Amino acid sequence: MDCLGSFATLLKVFMSLWVPTVTSKTMGPSQVLEFTGVVLDSNCMEARLPEYKLARIRQLLISFTNCRSARLVDLQSLIGTL
Repeated sequence: MDCLGSFATLLKVFMSLWVPTVTSKTMGPSQVLEFTGVVLDSNCMEARLPEYKLARIRQLLISFTNCRSARLVDLQSLIGTL
């Protein structure tokens, strides 16, 4: 049986047993998925950040590029993001 068929069977079993499932958190078989904010790609054998996170980090770094000084809390926020 293929992965998609097995997955469909599992969902049917869950539904027949009244096991709650959350559609937004349920995903069929895939070789690329996002887990805890990191994209895991089994085809390329890599883990990477999604583009929206990279754009946010780039914007944050650009905002710090021209600063001569920064508050401690701003530096801690930058370090936490990185």
